[in-house]
Amino acid sequence: MSRTRPNSEREGVPSRPATERRAVILNVLAGVEGFVTAPRLHMMISARGMAISLSTIYRTLTAAESEGLVEVLHRGGIWGRVYRYVPPVHDHHLVCTACGDSVPFTCRALEDWFAGIGPRYGFRDVRHAISVAGTCAQCVPTEDA
Repeated sequence: MSRTRPNSEREGVPSRPATERRAVILNVLAGVEGFVTAPRLHMMISARGMAISLSTIYRTLTAAESEGLVEVLHRGGIWGRVYRYVPPVHDHHLVCTACGDSVPFTCRALEDWFAGIGPRYGFRDVRHAISVAGTCAQCVPTEDA
């Protein structure tokens, strides 16, 4: 009776513990300016000589999103979903849906509102990240075109 081994072992690539793979994925994502697709993140990780499957990257990003560590935008079209690391300290961004560029912003009224919303509903340790989507000035078609 033969025992099936994981693909990484069959291909001679040592298997990494899930926590190490997760750390690599999140560290590379944290180094990206703005948003990135999972396939692009996979290429960046592979370029560093690390063998982590695209499906592992998707699973890790999904889990990290549910933990509030990753923000996901659904852009549609060929780009699909794009991901951005959300540092433990919250932030706010205007995000271009065409090119993915982002600009940080602050808003005292939002901060005040978020400070009260958690306790109002019995929540503690509330974090937030806000992305406002639109089209940046460089991507807006000119009327001359």
